[in-house]
Amino acid sequence: MLAAAAQDHSAGRLAEADAGYREVLERFPDHPDALHLLGLLAIQTGQFEAAAELIGKAILARPSDPEYYINRCEAYRGMGRIEDALADCQKALDLNPDDPGALYAKGVLLLSLDERGDAIDHFRRALDQEPDFVEAQNSLAVVLLEEDRVDEAVAYLRRAVTVVPEFAEAHGNLAAALLRQDRVEDAEASFRQALELDPDFGEALFNYGRLLRVQGRFIAAAEKLDRALQLEPNNVEIAMELGGTLTDLGDRQNAEKLFRKLLAVRPDDPEILHWMGICREAQGDFGEARTYFERALASKPDHVYARFHLATLNKGKAEDSDIAHLEELAAREDLPAADRATALYGLGDIHDARHEFDKAFASYEAANQVMGGAEVFELDKRTAYVEQLKRVYGPELFAAKADIGDESTLPIFVLGMPRSGTTLVEQILASHPQVEGAGELREMGYIVQNLPQLVGGDLPYPDCIAALDRATAQEIANAYLAQLRECSADALRVTDKLPNNFQRIGLIHLLFPNARIIHCKRDRLSTCWSCFVQNFGDGQVFSYDLGNVGRYYRLYEDLMNHWHTVLPGLILDVKYEDVVANLERESRRIIAHCGLDWDPRCLDFHMTERPVVTASYQQVRQPIYTSSLDRWRAYERYLDPLKEALGL
Repeated sequence: MLAAAAQDHSAGRLAEADAGYREVLERFPDHPDALHLLGLLAIQTGQFEAAAELIGKAILARPSDPEYYINRCEAYRGMGRIEDALADCQKALDLNPDDPGALYAKGVLLLSLDERGDAIDHFRRALDQEPDFVEAQNSLAVVLLEEDRVDEAVAYLRRAVTVVPEFAEAHGNLAAALLRQDRVEDAEASFRQALELDPDFGEALFNYGRLLRVQGRFIAAAEKLDRALQLEPNNVEIAMELGGTLTDLGDRQNAEKLFRKLLAVRPDDPEILHWMGICREAQGDFGEARTYFERALASKPDHVYARFHLATLNKGKAEDSDIAHLEELAAREDLPAADRATALYGLGDIHDARHEFDKAFASYEAANQVMGGAEVFELDKRTAYVEQLKRVYGPELFAAKADIGDESTLPIFVLGMPRSGTTLVEQILASHPQVEGAGELREMGYIVQNLPQLVGGDLPYPDCIAALDRATAQEIANAYLAQLRECSADALRVTDKLPNNFQRIGLIHLLFPNARIIHCKRDRLSTCWSCFVQNFGDGQVFSYDLGNVGRYYRLYEDLMNHWHTVLPGLILDVKYEDVVANLERESRRIIAHCGLDWDPRCLDFHMTERPVVTASYQQVRQPIYTSSLDRWRAYERYLDPLKEALGL
């Protein structure tokens, strides 16, 4: 009878198992195994008090079994009785000092008390006794991750999923660890595996959603985060992330609904108030936006981003008090560099709007010095990389690999220098009914990063491209196209407008010989000045110094000249100034290059509702943006380092 009930238990037939155990206990009320197993079933169903009572009776009947103490320990832990749980663990260890289950259970308890060193020691001792104890491997890896010992954590997690491939939690933790190693594609594979094993794995849904959002894949991110929130409707962190993602998507109404619900729970939370302000600002309600930013600052006076948005709501009419607050934040050495720089960029924008150009330049320069203190632009390495690209991607390579790519015409790549008009061109394209604008996708960068591993060689990129065969190219292309289809299932074309893809035109052509490529150009000084005064956040290290901006621009020009030489006729050059001067003519050129019929809605690009999350998001909501064409002229007396670097 007991064996039959245990079999039901193992098969997940919990009601049958419960009935079977109770039938045994009707005949043998003190049967220790029946009491113990019924107690385990109670733990599974969250009935911790009943479990502790049942297993306690089993212990009275058989006090020498360590497993009983270990499992009552779990019941006590579920009740929050940590001291009682520790006492039971110790009793189990007194009976058997090398019991891996007791060592593991005590490690979990020590971890809950934040005694990490002792927890690690107990997990390791458990693994010494049972090397394939996957729960111990997983828990040890989690602690190692918290201590930034990422490589060790990855090793333990890989071992765990090798021993038990269906261990969803370990797959989810492995994904998080791989992200810490910047192995994004491997991390995605682990997230997908975790969710295939357990579609309701909330933590994996949340972490995968955050990754997708960082990648700019907002639709897929919102889907994962929404599911995570359904599973944990009171989880504020998930709700905040979903609200931010909906804002990224341009779904301001649903984002605002979510933030309003959060405010009902946390009325003084500065982050929620800040997001509400952004939602109201995006919808043109500047008065209410100001109220939310002010409430955020009342709750957290040094909230730099709320202060920035409040001060720059109407740059030309910013209050003197707003300027004073930003100056105070900019001087705070205890704040992160990015926060101080944000305050300084805000001051620059305000002074620029007031035509106080000397003060504006001082603020912009200080902002870039703060950002440049954390990251250094290595010109020699960048120059060598461009030379490598030119050497590798020659006519011989394109001739040898002309047939390895995918024939799809789905992708349109809009690229060029940052601040060169890529957002405007994408918005014109996305206004066409057959085109979906996907924004700045990071995928081509991840492909470059992982290509050496994908082709199975020892050479770094770009030299490893020689080993790229048709099968691997098709695999890579299929994965990229699947991401475009996440943005739209039925669009005829989908745009990827990451400006820095200008470095990857050779690889793009190998993978997608029929892809359309649009190169956005703009006046040299306008482009470089706009980069210098733009708060990119990160990733554009060249922009922190006027001389480096100019030197980077010349490398970009050199590489673009190379692409035009080796791939003649492939790339359409579009000048920002020409679009401003004759919108219809240039729009028709763009649409024709993409193999589409003309649609007049492309001229009303500012009416198109879609997510625009780059530095130009406000500009593309205007019919045409002309005021920045010669913005640099007001600062010409400061631009000698830039002009010298450009050879002007």
